[in-house]
Amino acid sequence: MEQREHSWDALRALLMLLGVPFHAALPYSFGVDVIVESDDPALSAELLGTVLHSFRMGVFFILAGYFAARMLETRGARTWYAGRLRTLGLPLLAGMLFIVPVQLALRAHIAGLETGDAAAATRTLLLTPGTHWTSHLWFLVVLLEFSLVAALAWPRLRQGLLALAQSIAAYPAPVVALVLAPFVILPRLLFAASPFDTEAAAIILDLRRFLEYAPFFALGLMLHLNPGLLAGFTRLNWGVAALAIGSSALFAYADLRGLPAIALAAKAVAGVAWGAVLLGLSRRYFTGRHAVIAWLAGAAFTIYLFHHPLVFLLAFMLEETSFAPELRIAIIVGVAVALSCAIHALVERVPVLMLFLNGRRARPARATAVPGAA
Repeated sequence: MEQREHSWDALRALLMLLGVPFHAALPYSFGVDVIVESDDPALSAELLGTVLHSFRMGVFFILAGYFAARMLETRGARTWYAGRLRTLGLPLLAGMLFIVPVQLALRAHIAGLETGDAAAATRTLLLTPGTHWTSHLWFLVVLLEFSLVAALAWPRLRQGLLALAQSIAAYPAPVVALVLAPFVILPRLLFAASPFDTEAAAIILDLRRFLEYAPFFALGLMLHLNPGLLAGFTRLNWGVAALAIGSSALFAYADLRGLPAIALAAKAVAGVAWGAVLLGLSRRYFTGRHAVIAWLAGAAFTIYLFHHPLVFLLAFMLEETSFAPELRIAIIVGVAVALSCAIHALVERVPVLMLFLNGRRARPARATAVPGAA
């Protein structure tokens, strides 16, 4: 039986939950095209969203690569990819059919308030292909792409990654971050000038994000294949912590100043550096099973699926209040997390909902951890 790695569960839950304050900050940021755009933006919201954006998805794809390698090694490529089609494809389909339309309806309603024709706005959103069709579920598209490539090329890919992991295993995380950065920056900059970087193309084949996050996914694969690399990468020290904080600060500065190349470079370094810091902390302090963390890890997918429409609905409802943006964000995060957890508590009791919203079958009641249980 596969041994559960509780430290990775803790980090996976954290990264999913960080999506809530990130999305809650967007309505109050400057010049961001989202469902609800507040008339009262704040620099604090801009900084919160930007700092979280600098590392959250990079670390997430490192984790995804680690678990992909683990499953490929134990289950084989064909069996593993068939499972990925279920665990990723079903929630993607369910989200696009039942969750994203709620968001489109809210966007159309807001557009209708401005133009007086909500029906026309709805038709435009439904009939115009674009990333609004996948919305916050874009990462599932990219994960399916990574999974397909890994499954098809695993024997040769494994051999190449083993050699690369061996060559960098002796270096500390800051060096790994600096080495990885060019592999994130150059393909993205080249692709940005190509005819394939379109909204419609990103629905099925999100090459822009594929190129950006492929090095992180590959790093995760290598961390599993080479235990020595994993041990060195997660060794906590002040140098990697300073690099994580500094690269996030540089990303925030470059993003505010409109310097895309510098922002992309800083984001590449921040993703790896924060990955080392957060993995190191998780491996040090979350080695055993904790009931609340185990439940949140199991609920993370549901929380992520449902928090997005809840965040923007709450932002819309709070727009007419006199609350400061910071207070609104705090309210949105608290209510959205609470409601999403309540939704998961219902979902996990209905096997068909668990299958379509989590991509997995419900566990027997005796094996389900409840928040707060001893």
